Amino acid sequence: MLIQEICSGYWKSSVLFTANKLHLFTKLGNKQLSKEEIAREYKADTGGMEKLLNACVSMGLLEKKSGLYKNSEFSSKFLAEGKDWYQGYIIAHWADMFVAGHWQRLEKAVLTGSPVRGIEDRLYDEKNEWGFGNGLYNWVIGMHNWAMAEHAELLASAVDLEGRKNLIDIGGGSGTYSIVLCQKYKNLNAIVFDLPEVIEIAKKIIEKYNLSDRITTISGDLRYDSWDQGDVILLSNVLHMGKSDFCKKALKKCYESLPAGGLVIIQEWFLNPDKTAPTLSALFSLHILARPGGDVYSASEMMGWMHDIGFANIKEITLPGLWSLVTAEKL
Repeated sequence: MLIQEICSGYWKSSVLFTANKLHLFTKLGNKQLSKEEIAREYKADTGGMEKLLNACVSMGLLEKKSGLYKNSEFSSKFLAEGKDWYQGYIIAHWADMFVAGHWQRLEKAVLTGSPVRGIEDRLYDEKNEWGFGNGLYNWVIGMHNWAMAEHAELLASAVDLEGRKNLIDIGGGSGTYSIVLCQKYKNLNAIVFDLPEVIEIAKKIIEKYNLSDRITTISGDLRYDSWDQGDVILLSNVLHMGKSDFCKKALKKCYESLPAGGLVIIQEWFLNPDKTAPTLSALFSLHILARPGGDVYSASEMMGWMHDIGFANIKEITLPGLWSLVTAEKL
């Protein structure tokens, strides 16, 4: 029944959040262990641990044979730290939001139309071993690994940057899209533009991919600061952080900084024209309501603003993942 399916969705996410927080999949690695062995590892109650393990089996996260538990193929690929597509950081970020954050105050946000402060805001002040705030680090690295697992390649396959020379990656986070695009286009250089604390993380990621000679970084704020001229500008999941006036000003700033023939690429959680689908984008709009300052837009809204500013050849490109694109040129 739909009601039970929706109401119990939190149970499943809580199982994943708990197992991830315990680093269960990382500890299992390639091993096969009994419930007693796993419980001893955590100095935990065997009965309680068994219930978590069995729930993970039922969800396809673990496999159980002859009383021994091991990672499923999916968990080995995405949930064991050290793997290229490890998703533990973004799961921790989602747990911060849902377990102790803004979503616990969604009713207030809906009734007032105003953002609410969540406990996870304080996590951005707590420093981890890298010297970064735990919340910030989970978000930046989590988004990097998430994009590397799917969306970066989808975007790179959907746009043609042949002959382009300089990409400006506005709000570029860890530099993920700059990395993948520079790997695909050998004559392309990139600048990642983001807030200072984010840029410090981005530098480490870019170094890891040996692209520091082609991808540089600039610290700044889109609202107040300028950037070098490039013939391509990318704004990936940036514009939902502001209201419509913010979006229009950002798009105009991009238009003015591009040369003739320049290309802008917008990647977002775009909604359909009546804003009822896709489901995750509609849910994300509630998440943005509960947080300060942003909104989620339809592709048609974005395209209308771009047309009014003067962009031409405006196109919507639907991708199979969570996000879609709008591209346009300055003639």
